[in-house]
Amino acid sequence: MGHIGVYLTNHHNKTLELPVNPSRVGLPQEMATELVDITKLGNVSVIGERKIREISFEFRIPLKPKTVTYATANRLLASGWDYVNFIRNWMESKKHGRFVVTDIGFIVDVYVSKFEWTAENEDEFICQIDLKEYRNFEARKIAGTATVPKIPVQPPRPAPP
Repeated sequence: MGHIGVYLTNHHNKTLELPVNPSRVGLPQEMATELVDITKLGNVSVIGERKIREISFEFRIPLKPKTVTYATANRLLASGWDYVNFIRNWMESKKHGRFVVTDIGFIVDVYVSKFEWTAENEDEFICQIDLKEYRNFEARKIAGTATVPKIPVQPPRPAPP
């Protein structure tokens, strides 16, 4: 097994590798289901489409990544603030990017839905990131008639004799 890296690529196709790998990253998958009550049969589960994946994990960012011995990234940025600002700017852009974990095969188009960072001590940030899967779609206007067909009005019937 080679180098395992956790990479974030923003909407400008700029990629960074997290300086310290998270202790745990998962890629959940869930199907949409609905329970339907059918007479004389009871509850039946109707399986729908796959739901949007939500990826959430915690990681550390050293304030001076190049000076720590526990960094796992191949290329480190100069400051911990560079990582924080990269993620914040990406989130504020409201654009999608990509989440990749090498050697495991996680590759997902995502956007940043939440990002928190706290100063654990004077040496590092503790960060929590929530990514949501991005699915490209195209909304199209459906051509149709907006008018209601006219119903002919019948003349009133004559009164009976």
